[in-house]
Amino acid sequence: MVTIALRKLEEKIDEVIENMEWLHLQIEELEQNQVHLKNDNAQLKEQKMEWEQTLAGLLNKLEKLQPSAHKVPAAEEAVY
Repeated sequence: MVTIALRKLEEKIDEVIENMEWLHLQIEELEQNQVHLKNDNAQLKEQKMEWEQTLAGLLNKLEKLQPSAHKVPAAEEAVY
């Protein structure tokens, strides 16, 4: 009777150890994924900044072009 109880206890302990090992592997995998995601996020933030700078530059150029495109020469203003 005692040996049966000890055997069952040993099986339960082995099961717990296996579960702990599996969970440890899962944690390692999740940590690696987190590192990759952080790297991807940093790259995307950098790309976003570059796009924002490019867009700001293009908008600046358009703003500089608009006033000159809509300006009416002084001689034409008098006619209207």
